[in-house]
Amino acid sequence: MRSLIPISIFAFLLCSFSSAQVLEVLPIQAHSFNNIEYMAQLLIKGVDSFKIDVSAGVKDSCTQYSTWKTGDNKCEVDDHNNNICCLAIIGDCSSAPRYNDYFNTTVDLVNFLNNPKYDFILKKDARDPRYNRTIYIAINIQYTYIQGDITKEWVYTMVQAIQKRNLDIQLIFGGPYTLNYFGDLCANGSKACDDKVKAIMAYPWILQNANFNPGKAKYGTYANFNIEFPV
Repeated sequence: MRSLIPISIFAFLLCSFSSAQVLEVLPIQAHSFNNIEYMAQLLIKGVDSFKIDVSAGVKDSCTQYSTWKTGDNKCEVDDHNNNICCLAIIGDCSSAPRYNDYFNTTVDLVNFLNNPKYDFILKKDARDPRYNRTIYIAINIQYTYIQGDITKEWVYTMVQAIQKRNLDIQLIFGGPYTLNYFGDLCANGSKACDDKVKAIMAYPWILQNANFNPGKAKYGTYANFNIEFPV
């Protein structure tokens, strides 16, 4: 009877060679893909460019349709007298940001980045060699009220998750408004330029649009996300 050992060795070497190959990146951007639960599946399949929308959420919507709970953070009043309590990963730039279905929040996004379950894709020093690539996450902020503590805490914890956990992720802001706000706090010597704001401004931001209202970009690096990254 012919031995199966050589065949087995060949099969083993073939499998080993295949598993060591870098996964082919799909030439698409998950545009306005506002469901964090599906993000890991897209990453596994080879998607490396995402664009998410972030909108303000009123207290009733946050408590009924998201993971936000009263006491998670102090709510803020926007310029339309809405009681804003969470930041929803959903596209809505209306003056009455009320939602009638379940949605993720920016806290869910940060928790996703901090979850060691996905280190095999995201963590530079622990990932599977097949996922040896940078992940781009573009953020389109839909609300325009003054950037308060909710925004600061979200952006700060997101940056901290990426830097402290050594994740291969590059963040991109759609326009300059948020960076202009935080950067000006420090440039003008405001007491509000605390360690969290300084950490936000120290991150190597990329801006998708350097001339987006209100005003031109003062901070960050400009890149045309729709041309320089897959669409």
